[in-house]
Amino acid sequence: MSVEKMKIVGIIGKKNILNRVLRLVVLNGSMHMINALVRVNSSDFFLPPSEKNIEVLEELPFLKPYSSKRDFTRDEEIVKSLLDLFDISPQIKKEYLGQDYSYDDFMKQLSDIYEKVSTTANEIEAKMGSINQKREYINSLKYLSGFSFNMGKLINLKYLTFRLMKISRENYDKLKKNYENIPAVVLKVGVESKYIILASITPASLEETLEKIFRSLNYSLLPLPVEYTGT
Repeated sequence: MSVEKMKIVGIIGKKNILNRVLRLVVLNGSMHMINALVRVNSSDFFLPPSEKNIEVLEELPFLKPYSSKRDFTRDEEIVKSLLDLFDISPQIKKEYLGQDYSYDDFMKQLSDIYEKVSTTANEIEAKMGSINQKREYINSLKYLSGFSFNMGKLINLKYLTFRLMKISRENYDKLKKNYENIPAVVLKVGVESKYIILASITPASLEETLEKIFRSLNYSLLPLPVEYTGT
C-alpha cells in the first residue's frame, strides 16, 4: 500500500470567522489537523533556506499558539436544560453538520428560547413540588384519621413535641421491650407492610434524648403540614 505525500497548509483569517472555516475544513475530511508548534519544533521538520521559503522562515519566530480561553459551561447548561425540558435525546444528524451558521448567533437563539420557557418550567416544577408535598401530607394524615386529634394544636405545641414516624416491625418489638425507658408517650396508629406507624409526644426539653433513641431504631419521620388546622 502506497503512502500519499501530504502537504502542510496554513489557514489565516479573522478570528470571528475562524471557527466556521475550521468546521468546514473538518467536514471536508481531506485534512489532518496537527499542532503547528509541535510540528515545527520536531526534529524531522526541515524547511530549506531557499528564496521560495524566505517569507515563511521570516514568520517562524512569530509563530505562537492561539487560545480563546472561552468558557462554554453556560452554553452546555442551556442545551442540557432544553433537552431535559422537552424530553429530547441528543443525536447527530449529518445533514445539519454542513450547514453554514455562526455559533454565537445559534447560541443566542437557544438562549432566547431558554429564557422564554425556563420561567414557565420553573413555575411548573414548583407547583409539582407543592402537589407532591401535599400528597405526602395526605398520606401521613390518613394514619390519624381514626382519632379525634386537633392537628393544629398538636403540631404547634409550645412545650411538647409531636411527631409521626415509621419503624420496622423488628425495631418496634425492641421499642416495646424498652418502653419504660422512653421519655415519651408512643401510640401505634397504623401498619404499612413491614413497617409500624407511630405517633409520639414528648416534652420539648427531652427531645434530644428521644431523638437518640429513635435514631437507634432507624426511624423515618413522616411529614406533617405545619399550617394544618382542625381534626
